[in-house]
Amino acid sequence: MASIMRLKTTISNNVAIGGGLWVQHWGGTPNVTNAQLAVDATRDALLLLTTAFTSNLSWTVSGSVDVIDDVTGALVDQLGVTPRSGNATGGLGTTVPHVIQCLVQLRTQTFVAGRRLIGHMNIPGLLEANRSGDNANSTAVTQLQNMATSLANANPGLLIWSRTHGTSAEVVTGLAQQKLSVLRSRRD
Repeated sequence: MASIMRLKTTISNNVAIGGGLWVQHWGGTPNVTNAQLAVDATRDALLLLTTAFTSNLSWTVSGSVDVIDDVTGALVDQLGVTPRSGNATGGLGTTVPHVIQCLVQLRTQTFVAGRRLIGHMNIPGLLEANRSGDNANSTAVTQLQNMATSLANANPGLLIWSRTHGTSAEVVTGLAQQKLSVLRSRRD
């Protein structure tokens, strides 16, 4: 039984952007030091979203970090650390509709049941001026790639956790996608 850390980041904003919850999993020995490193790494990566994103994009990285069992997902412990918050330093302007978001793929080198274990993050708040049809422009993609690389290189190590297969693997690369994602309800 291995234990991993589960970190929650709340993305909040005005109605135009919507909001959301990112759930990230981190490796390393689950202790207060590593939990704080994970919280700070998440904050530092989000601070790399600058001019391509609205300054209304804000976040709070929770100071309550869950420790879960890697196989079952059961809560094992909880660690209290200093929460972090901030906002993109971007400009003003019209944002794309909240159902259209930027996509970052998080890749591991682990294969389970014949498939690579990958994860993704959807990033809201792109300014309309940084969109060309169904794609983000090079400014936005560069900022997203910087954020993805920061997370992939972070210590104690960002993980992708598969509840289905009861396993986790460290992210080795993050890839910002130029094509924008359109979020759809699963209830449709």
